[in-house]
Amino acid sequence: MIVIFLSPGRLQAQQYLSTSSLVKRIQQLQVTRDSFFSPGMFESYRRYHKKKDAYKPDDNIFFTAIALFALQQLKNDLPAEQQLQVEAIVEKGVQPFNKYVRAGTGYTYNFWQTDTPVIFPNSGFLNWFNKSNSMPDDADDTVMMLMAMQAADSTAKKVHALLQQHANLYKKKIKNTFKEYRNIAAYSTWFGKKMPIDFDVCVLTNILYFVNSYGLPWSHADSASAELMRRIIVNRHYLSKAPYVSPHYNRPQVILYHFARLLGRYSIPALDSLKPRLISDARALLQSSTEFMDKVILNTALIRLGAAPEQVAIEADLSFNYIEDTGFCFFIGDIATYLPNFFRKFFASTGLGKFYFYAPAYNDVLLLEYLVEQQRYDSRNGPR
Repeated sequence: MIVIFLSPGRLQAQQYLSTSSLVKRIQQLQVTRDSFFSPGMFESYRRYHKKKDAYKPDDNIFFTAIALFALQQLKNDLPAEQQLQVEAIVEKGVQPFNKYVRAGTGYTYNFWQTDTPVIFPNSGFLNWFNKSNSMPDDADDTVMMLMAMQAADSTAKKVHALLQQHANLYKKKIKNTFKEYRNIAAYSTWFGKKMPIDFDVCVLTNILYFVNSYGLPWSHADSASAELMRRIIVNRHYLSKAPYVSPHYNRPQVILYHFARLLGRYSIPALDSLKPRLISDARALLQSSTEFMDKVILNTALIRLGAAPEQVAIEADLSFNYIEDTGFCFFIGDIATYLPNFFRKFFASTGLGKFYFYAPAYNDVLLLEYLVEQQRYDSRNGPR
């Protein structure tokens, strides 16, 4: 047993927890040969909420996309040798993206492969619905994958234009949110014509990150999305009603991480003044969080919001098995959000249909992210 300290400017642990060892480990976890997972991907798994230990392989592309995106944001602050490793990881990682692109558009992407539609791979009876109820493309996968592959500006403009057509009130009105939010013309998660409007505050942060990273002119929907985020923070709904305002990420710790990632990089006038409130919330969540990875992402959030990370003592055997523990869930899937009405109502009323997604390599990426943010903090403020 050893003790780690996620402290203001210092992660004290055994030497193997360096950026070098983490980049090497991430590279080792990248798939190298054809299997259920395509070469270049990072393996991911899901479990049904009533079966805590029953993980099934799931070949969604999302974990690979967000891992590559994060690695590219960190690359320039890594030593030269690690930069080359990251470049190799990204080069291999984007190769399977073409299996997830929508052939009709060429620039929207799906959570699962589009050539042979499958929902919840390895699910048994759920796979009966593969063709009739395959998921539509979504904004979250699309913007994260485009940023991960550093797509052309022209492609980003096309996606931004398409997003406007899938904002609330453009053709449909959201029904499954608080009444005070129903007239806000923010973006929906889904591109599908048959899908109801769906608000997810984490998805909105990713869209606005995308818009800013490409320097796209802000639209009414961009401003409306920022306003929705502002109200969710002011009303404390991301703390008290996290699954309701973020049905696909589901937890305050993960939502706050997304807020901080956006606001740590870009100035959003509607949200900048709320940073002190988010810092206070992050500190409160740190006091109540017991999951190691939650502490990691909350400390990362603090640094990005301009605050010193907390000192948190954790006794643990810091092997990679511990870091890659399956207890940490970054996002969820819920059948009730896209099955036909009868099934959606049935699953919602019984509490069935919720799945938790997990990827070992992404935990390593999040810890690497913290180490790099810690180094950035030290360079600005001096080590403590």
